[in-house]
Amino acid sequence: MVIVKFLSWLLMAVVGVAIIGFCVANRGPVTVDLWPLPMELDRRLFEVVLAALLLGFLWGALATWLAGSRTRNKARQRYYELDFTQRELRHVKDKMEKAQAEARVQRREAQRETDSGALPPANAA
Repeated sequence: MVIVKFLSWLLMAVVGVAIIGFCVANRGPVTVDLWPLPMELDRRLFEVVLAALLLGFLWGALATWLAGSRTRNKARQRYYELDFTQRELRHVKDKMEKAQAEARVQRREAQRETDSGALPPANAA
């Protein structure tokens, strides 16, 4: 686990250095024409590229989040069903334990009555 964490930090450091190197090497100005709008932006090349990467990342994250909504809804529904079933099972177990306790009490009372001779034996003919 420690090795994986170290390798992920190492990979992030390498990517960070590569991004910094890209930004330093591509500081030249470019004109971005926002076609449907009557606007032009004068920016550095690395700003345009990094903004495009960021927008692409955000667009992909949004698409992934929207695509997973059905799965999240099913998981949420199954969670609620499981919670309801567990509560119902606890309720049934509590009722069963109460019924078993009442049955034990009734058996003890019947045994006491039989032992004290208050009732005639069942096979007495």
